[in-house]
Formats: sequence, structure tokens, C-alpha cells
Amino acid sequence: MARPRFAVQHFMVCPGVEIQTAAIENPHTLRDVNYTFEIPAEREWPVRLDDLWVYARFFNGVGPREFSVQVHWLDARPKAVEVCEFLNINVMFPVGYSVISRAWRFDSIRFPGPGRYLFRLRDGVSRRVLAREFIQLRKLL
Repeated sequence: MARPRFAVQHFMVCPGVEIQTAAIENPHTLRDVNYTFEIPAEREWPVRLDDLWVYARFFNGVGPREFSVQVHWLDARPKAVEVCEFLNINVMFPVGYSVISRAWRFDSIRFPGPGRYLFRLRDGVSRRVLAREFIQLRKLL
């Protein structure tokens, strides 16, 4: 019988995550999951969000695995640009656990301007894109 295929069920960007316990099956509470992030009018570009988290739920992983997260500004002119990439995101898949959820804080991202941003979760070895998430930043008037 073939081993079940690895998959990413959820991949989300949100302003807050609470982790109940530091265990293998740690429950996560995602706060304010939304597409649009509003930047206060008095802040200037580039901006860093005070709290920004990326959450993923993985299925059928085995042993240690490496991932990366790329961030692209889709509305940059004249074309989309890569803002940053987080490399060497390691996840250990313990024996007997087919589902694992993980969250990472990425509050160091400098967003260069308003508009849409693409987050890509990639396999750290093959560089294959496993999941995508989009957000929009806009300034309050």
C-alpha cells in the first residue's frame, strides 16, 4: 500500500495566534483572520505590522522537513517584487501523528507600500509551492 501523500490543508496569515500548549498536537486559536489589514493613517511606508503570524496545518508528513515562506508585493510598479523570504523553517513530524499544525511570527516584514501581498509556502528542498495566501494592506483615511 502506498504511503499517503503529504498535503497542506490550511495556510493563513493573521494578526494573532494563541498557542494553548507547547505539545505535538498543540491547539491554536487564530485571531482576526481577514484579507484586509488596515494601517493607521499616521504611519508611513514602509511599515511593519505590530503582530503578524503565518499558520499551517500539515497532513502525512514524515520525519524532519524544511520549508520556506516567500512574500511578494503584487501591486509594485512596474511589476510584482519579492519583499522577503524566510528560509530554514523546520518542522518535525513525530511517528504516529499524521496531522500537525504550526504557527510562526513574522512581524519583521517591511511592507513597502499599500496593495496586495502574496505569501507562498514552499518545500525547502524541491522549492515546490505547497500553499498560497493573499492579504491586502491599506491605509486608513
